[in-house]
Amino acid sequence: MYLKKEQLLRFEMSSKNSNNQHLFFVDPALDRTYSYAQFESDLRNPQGITNADSPYAVICQLVANLVRHNDFMFENGKVTTASGPVGSELTSHLDWRSSMLASRSTIRLTTSGTTGKPKFVFHTIKSLTRGVRTGRHHENDVWALAYPIGHLSGIQVLFQALCNRNTIVKLFGLPPKASHLAIARYGLTHLSCTPTFLKLLAGRAHSHPTVRRLTTGGESCEKSTTQMVSRLFPNAKHRNIYALTEVGNLLIANGEEFSIPANLQSLVKIMNGSLAIHQSLMANAIKPHESRDENENFQSNHSSHEIDTEWYVTGDLVEVISDAPLTFKFLARDDDIINVGGYKVVPQQVEAKLIAFPAIQQAVVFGKKNSVTGQLVVCNVVVNPGYEFDPVTIRQQLAELLPRYAIPRVFTVVDSLPMTSTGKLSRRDVED
Repeated sequence: MYLKKEQLLRFEMSSKNSNNQHLFFVDPALDRTYSYAQFESDLRNPQGITNADSPYAVICQLVANLVRHNDFMFENGKVTTASGPVGSELTSHLDWRSSMLASRSTIRLTTSGTTGKPKFVFHTIKSLTRGVRTGRHHENDVWALAYPIGHLSGIQVLFQALCNRNTIVKLFGLPPKASHLAIARYGLTHLSCTPTFLKLLAGRAHSHPTVRRLTTGGESCEKSTTQMVSRLFPNAKHRNIYALTEVGNLLIANGEEFSIPANLQSLVKIMNGSLAIHQSLMANAIKPHESRDENENFQSNHSSHEIDTEWYVTGDLVEVISDAPLTFKFLARDDDIINVGGYKVVPQQVEAKLIAFPAIQQAVVFGKKNSVTGQLVVCNVVVNPGYEFDPVTIRQQLAELLPRYAIPRVFTVVDSLPMTSTGKLSRRDVED
């Protein structure tokens, strides 16, 4: 829901009446905390912040550009200004929230590439705050930042917290032990993260009753993840979402199964086993004022199934559970599927079986070229501390759960699995 005029007025009033010594940002990695008073002061001179590449400095640069109506982009986690100031300077620390929410800036983000080649997507403050919720019941929320600032989910967490004057605690990049300590110390109430992030936390015996809301996204969320949530966050209401940088949050799951809400019935559908989204839901892939040559160059760098006059085919494969009403669950990216002698193996389905074994903390399944079958199923695993990994026993037990061609032929025990810059399991880096 976009923030209305009366909400902006309420923000201005709360700014005048609130204590600006209230804690704004916590960076456990740097052992630094920042108050709203410090933040409001730094908005006037974001270039003067020490440690200019720190997450706090990036946040200051982002908001400072918004209140000055600058167009800018995120590149490698940094804010790059694309145009000079076109609006008035920030004249008072009391008006930054209303100025931010009224910004005319265009923000250029880069997609992760998981739905095709990375590309630029242009957002506005309206599209980025569409899901923001405000009100007195949000005044005491404490948010975890478990995504990088330059990622869509990180920006959405930031705006949710800023609009309610909440505290933000940076967890992204912290080791699990430090994350648990930060969650407990600062009484986190809201956490938005990937299932991979949760799996890393689950390796330690902790429980955090202060967390009331948990949102996962970016990857498939199996039953084992739901069980982890119940143990780690016993009081949390959990939701799993499907989101795209080009769209924002789109669908919410009931467990593993997604349905299409009434207002999106004509705008989301299944095409050839893959989720397709109507172009009207997409953020601008091309800015209107860019030249025709730039537009044509952009289009030539993308596969034809992504650029369509009406529908954007995401490449996310689904399994239809029922047709009326339409419910489905996500299987994999179309380029993740492993072809073993004509049989198609969904790696995420094999991984879900593997991480159910007590000895296995994490698993990534992928294909290796084979002259006979085309590909072989192989797997890298991270073993839980205190357990022995016996591949023979694991294969025997998998034989009761999976067809023979889907059982990994080779297991490799590793200390850790590579992750993307957004905290998801990096399947490409494992295969490389």
